Amino acid sequence: MLDGGSNPRQQQRLSSHQKKFVTFAIEMDSPFFSLIPLFPVTTAVLMQFATWCSDNGINGWDSISTYVGAVVAWGIETSNQLDPRHATPQDERAWKKFVRNFPKVIGGPPPKVKLRLQPGHLEAIFLDFVPGSWLDRQDRTVYLLLWYASCRIGHVAPDSSTVAALHHALRWCRLRFVPDLINPVFVYLYFPSTKTRPMMANRPWFTSVGRVSNDSFCLVSQLQRHFIENYRGDPNGLVFTRSESDPRHLTRTSFTNVLRFRLAAAARHLGITIDPSAWSGISFRKGSLQTGADMGIPGFALAEMADHSSVDMTRINYLGDNVATRARRTALIGGGFHGVTPLDRLRPAPDLVEPPATQRRFR
Repeated sequence: MLDGGSNPRQQQRLSSHQKKFVTFAIEMDSPFFSLIPLFPVTTAVLMQFATWCSDNGINGWDSISTYVGAVVAWGIETSNQLDPRHATPQDERAWKKFVRNFPKVIGGPPPKVKLRLQPGHLEAIFLDFVPGSWLDRQDRTVYLLLWYASCRIGHVAPDSSTVAALHHALRWCRLRFVPDLINPVFVYLYFPSTKTRPMMANRPWFTSVGRVSNDSFCLVSQLQRHFIENYRGDPNGLVFTRSESDPRHLTRTSFTNVLRFRLAAAARHLGITIDPSAWSGISFRKGSLQTGADMGIPGFALAEMADHSSVDMTRINYLGDNVATRARRTALIGGGFHGVTPLDRLRPAPDLVEPPATQRRFR
């Protein structure tokens, strides 16, 4: 029996999106491939359903994704299953790859991917900051936090004013200056939730940031100044707000609009033309991780910085294949040679002595 709508009378109570999925399941049902019962649905089935939709009158990825989302919501409602697109890191990677490649199959423009910020972008933006402007001082701190901590934009500018969304926002009690506020060397940051490790969703994660030599680009210095100027004695107060006199949360729309305005204005310093719509809050995270990779930070360390569940998630979704970086690694590998010339007399070196058989597996 087809759960959720085998009876035509039952199907009358279903939405058009749900009816489409029932029709898909009936057409696909065979001795070799069965979708009955409908739930729990898998990522592979969602991919087949999306492809089927494009062949059955649903045009464009935006429309198809609406049907897919309705099926996921139906599954959550009827069988309490997790969203299969994010059930495991493997599912998440497979779904993102499918979405990227899908427009090539059905035609039409691909989904617009936000570009990564680069250090030069931030330097150009900071050139326009006015020291006496409260908003400029807060934005400097916000931008450096997103850059160095590689945290999600939701921790700075929630996408709504619901209790659930505000729960993710950074608060004063979640900062700790070490050894103290007067002379901090680094700062601990506590975030009450994560979305990048599906098996640990809504669990806390911790990170820390240290000093850099230039105070204008030092998050520790900027957080120290921001704390001294804005903390009003409420440990549960929001760290970043709408204005000096308005303690409500910084909105996502306001953050994005101001960032794009600043980028458009900063283009004159860079001598280039900028399409501001190509950047948003995720651009900081992308830029930070790519810059770290370019500077030689290994993949596992970048994955830890971003609170990712695997190195593959960091590499596939955030890092470009920078071939020039590979060339710089040659010098690091070449550093293993000791500079022996033909005139030198080779002597056994400790690192050339073969270890006992019982220790070889540890080399």
